[in-house]
Amino acid sequence: MKRLIAVVMGIILWFFGIWTMIDTVHAKSIQGRYSIGANVAAVGPVAQNDAGPLGWLELDSSTGFGFTFTRGWGENSAFEISLDRSAHDVTATNLNDPIAEVTMTTLMATLQYRGKAGSPGFSTFFGIGAGYSLNSSEFSSQVKEECRALSVTCSFETDNSVAFHLQGGTDYFFNDDWALSFEGGFTYSKASSNHDLTISNGFTTVTEKGTDDLDLHRFDLRVGVKYYF
Repeated sequence: MKRLIAVVMGIILWFFGIWTMIDTVHAKSIQGRYSIGANVAAVGPVAQNDAGPLGWLELDSSTGFGFTFTRGWGENSAFEISLDRSAHDVTATNLNDPIAEVTMTTLMATLQYRGKAGSPGFSTFFGIGAGYSLNSSEFSSQVKEECRALSVTCSFETDNSVAFHLQGGTDYFFNDDWALSFEGGFTYSKASSNHDLTISNGFTTVTEKGTDDLDLHRFDLRVGVKYYF
């Protein structure tokens, strides 16, 4: 199911990119203008992480939210700063229930190509950017209870990480100042994870301890509103 969601998001992002290149008649210029915006997102992680006896760790799909600040530099260019946040359950394939939650708060700077001017209507865009992700993680309440029952100390820490992303979308202006925003994107990010876990798995006790790279790659679809001034 996760792979299907990732494929669908990838196809939508591809269409956004094609639309950006061909939709020059109906595009609306934001040259010399600023905007602030807010959005909600469906976020689908696509990576699996080897966790030894626990099997593979997978980040579940989730929802998130974000904020944007955009500056139109030229007829076909813009610069955007965004802040996005999402939280995801972490599931181990050898266990039935989620064992932890990872939260990602990402600050991103993006250069955008925008369609040529035209009014009224759309301002389509395609962008590439880089930023920094503040990551936090903790075990689920069930895992914490099992650790206490086994009289062991369990810990799960995820370092902050550099992030890169691609985006494509469109702003639809329904008047001169307000626009609905539709966007698809892919973010690449890898963080170092330190974990120490002992948990009962049926009739056996599973122990996993070490430092590994945790893949936080993800697709996202965003719908929001922007105010231009």
